[in-house]
Amino acid sequence: MSTTYDTVNVSVSNHILKVGSNSYPLRNISCTRIQHVQPDRSKPVWSFLGWCVLLPVLSLGTTDITVRYWILGIGFGVQLVRLVWRLLPRTVHQLIIETPGRSETAAESRDLAQIRLLAELIDEAMGNPQAEFRITAENIHIGDAITQYGDHNTGKIARGES
Repeated sequence: MSTTYDTVNVSVSNHILKVGSNSYPLRNISCTRIQHVQPDRSKPVWSFLGWCVLLPVLSLGTTDITVRYWILGIGFGVQLVRLVWRLLPRTVHQLIIETPGRSETAAESRDLAQIRLLAELIDEAMGNPQAEFRITAENIHIGDAITQYGDHNTGKIARGES
């Protein structure tokens, strides 16, 4: 699954919240909330265990004991590094904007403090018509882009495997 990092400009001016190219009238926002998405750690573990069973079977294809040990050593080493690498991703925190029509993820980050700050600023601006702010925040995208509402239905746009 691919992960891309960028920044997004978040601002409130004239009682309009702008997140990147999206605009939300603050009067239409019923609340903000933070959602925590844990990475799926079971798939890498099961994949590693599968390789632990498969590598000895594959090494039986050679009669040379030295080659067999090289196949097992390199194979297990590669799979162990791959397992650790796939278990490293941390929790992703999403800023969800609730409107009467739908919920929408406005920003995603691994930095919980940043998402909390954005939620607090937006909540404060909802109750204060004179509130204004502008912040550039980290925004990450994990997986494929899917748009399924409105006139701009793009369906699934694959971002590739990493």
